[in-house]
Amino acid sequence: MMPLGVEFCKALKAGGLGRTVIEIGAKPAAGQEEIANLRPIFEADRYVGVDMEAGLGVDIVSDGEMVYRLFERDEFELGISLDTLEHCWRPIHVVYALTKVALHVAIRAPFAAPIHNHPEDFWRFTPACFGKILKPQRPHGFIAVDPPVVNCTGEWPHGVYGFASHDSALRTAVIQALPPAITVIGYW
Repeated sequence: MMPLGVEFCKALKAGGLGRTVIEIGAKPAAGQEEIANLRPIFEADRYVGVDMEAGLGVDIVSDGEMVYRLFERDEFELGISLDTLEHCWRPIHVVYALTKVALHVAIRAPFAAPIHNHPEDFWRFTPACFGKILKPQRPHGFIAVDPPVVNCTGEWPHGVYGFASHDSALRTAVIQALPPAITVIGYW
């Protein structure tokens, strides 16, 4: 997980979210045990960590796209998946599963990042992709990007963020709490 992913979670908390949380991709990569532990940020009444491998932070070993079979519709206030979707074979199904079990959904994935196997790395996501996935799921949301990485073909964002909610005021509160390094590039 990237440090700005942690700052994104702090903005979600500051915006008023986090009483009940489900996280898909909860197992931290080796060496990221401290930074990738999101539980202390939310101090949730209920926090469920889901990952396809057992380990630190994992309460349920499951494929993320199947969580809708384990929990009731809207059972959680917030569903998050940070720096995980690129490792899922069917990432859109994971996001759809989150939208079934959580009222509000927050995602982040790399765009201009090297291949990193945890255990495999399949995809990269553009802001347009996250918008296409999230807009039909919730009436209010936003898309944001990390500071750009400069390469031989120009500037690309390191990471892409998406947030989807039923509440426009909550969307605005989260946007206002974002750190300056995370730039909102569109909202609905």
